[in-house]
Amino acid sequence: MFRQNFNLQWQFMLIDPSIKLNENTNVLLNLPHDFSIGLKRDAHSKSGAHNGYFQGGIGTYEKKLFVPKEWKDKTVILEFEGVYMNTIVRFNHQIVAIH
Repeated sequence: MFRQNFNLQWQFMLIDPSIKLNENTNVLLNLPHDFSIGLKRDAHSKSGAHNGYFQGGIGTYEKKLFVPKEWKDKTVILEFEGVYMNTIVRFNHQIVAIH
């Protein structure tokens, strides 16, 4: 079995423009990453103290995967650890997994 680190060079974007990040909303980063830590705290947030007064929101993480010819006719497994909730994984714009 061959393992490849897939945690580097992800493109992150926050979807909800009403939420203000303390950092740029379209950034290149490495995983693991918690975008809510970059959100401004708000005493009136929906989750209140249960979520540390962070606003929450929806973010996307995108990465291009180059598949070499040697992988043809082989089983390739992508393992995502620490994915939060309501996750959709797409491959070539097709949904392949939902959590």
